[in-house]
Amino acid sequence: MRIGQAGPDTDAGIGRSPTECNLPPSEVYYLTGEGLTGECDPVTGYQFRYPYDVRQFFAPLNEQELPAAKDFRFVRCHDLSRAGVSFITQRPITLPGVISLGRAPQLSFLFVKPLKSKVVFMHGHAGFWNDCQFVRRLDKGEYIWHAAAGKIIRRRLQVAAPGV
Repeated sequence: MRIGQAGPDTDAGIGRSPTECNLPPSEVYYLTGEGLTGECDPVTGYQFRYPYDVRQFFAPLNEQELPAAKDFRFVRCHDLSRAGVSFITQRPITLPGVISLGRAPQLSFLFVKPLKSKVVFMHGHAGFWNDCQFVRRLDKGEYIWHAAAGKIIRRRLQVAAPGV
């Protein structure tokens, strides 16, 4: 599976209540091909989740500082809503971090905070399903995809993370 390339094996569902850092409906549509309206479920008030079976990058914050580019690791996303994203890892996510969204080279980076983790068996492997809420989007250019090197690089240095 390529970076930002969708794959099979996900189901749309409902979850996550709205937050202040919501993705606009057009961005959800761009990322998933679904959810152009971005509406909430009329009964529960929760935002719809859309399948997002792609590989993205995640790195935990390091003592309230932005992670170094070398700290990013691939995670397999599961679903996406306007308010957050869930993904599968080998260990539970317990610290806030930065996740990429999109297709290389057009990646966006967002601060996320973990809401919950649970053990799952998905895609033929045991792991942890981590549900995270978007906190805020990083400034464009903080991290970029360096195609020739095949990795993320950090453009700006000495920038502290917000109080997450």
